[in-house]
Amino acid sequence: MLKHQEAPGRLELVRGFLNTLDLEHGTDRLAGPDDMHRWVRAALPQITAGRPTETGRLAAVRLREALRAAAAVHSAAAPDPAAHAALDEITARLPLRLHFDAALTPGLRPAPGHDDVLAGTLLGIVAEAALDGTWRRLKICPAEDCRWAFYDHAKNRMGVWCQMAECGNRAKARRHRGRQART
Repeated sequence: MLKHQEAPGRLELVRGFLNTLDLEHGTDRLAGPDDMHRWVRAALPQITAGRPTETGRLAAVRLREALRAAAAVHSAAAPDPAAHAALDEITARLPLRLHFDAALTPGLRPAPGHDDVLAGTLLGIVAEAALDGTWRRLKICPAEDCRWAFYDHAKNRMGVWCQMAECGNRAKARRHRGRQART
């Protein structure tokens, strides 16, 4: 992981969740229930839920792709109505509650005993990030063979590519070749 892409605080967990699908290397850390269980245990050791079912895994993949589409809007992608509908449906069934940490900082957490702690945790983080302004800086690389989630640390908030040296330069080279072919 590149340090310059890391998101601040708990938003890094959401970025990590979005990047469980790595198109460049052809890997998916949510490919099966056991894969998902390993990722959740490593990323959220405080979640003590049992092994996810295939239904739970599919729900997590749906959440990941809906959040990816939402973050892509921050990179100038058009809003995806299907992602909007999915997020509305997911959030409608999640009981979130206001919680204060030891430093008396408020945040949203899933209600105790709810069966989808992962979705509740991630969406609580997204809600907090939307309020503090960091959510809009979580972006998705527009390269179709990449789609990596990264945090835009640029002062002007105009970062587009996860890595200019790779994805950005490839896009520039494609545009250049296209212009050359037309002339």
